[in-house]
Amino acid sequence: MAEIEPKPAVINLEAILTPISEDKPSGEYMRYSGIYDEISDARQQISLLTEELGRKEAELADVRGKLASGYIHGIDRVLIPVDL
Repeated sequence: MAEIEPKPAVINLEAILTPISEDKPSGEYMRYSGIYDEISDARQQISLLTEELGRKEAELADVRGKLASGYIHGIDRVLIPVDL
């Protein structure tokens, strides 16, 4: 039995190409509206947190490697706090 493929959605191009408003047909310029800076700051925070998380994971892997190889002697259990 052959599958029936769904019909693709029809896009109303006229509605998409209609200007947002008569006085600002391309919409409001967002660069100086404040939201642009908020988005930029949020992206920068995500980048910094991602880098910090990578460093913490590398440190944890290093400690685990040392424990597994016997580099740290006499310790049978270590609790490593991870701050984020």
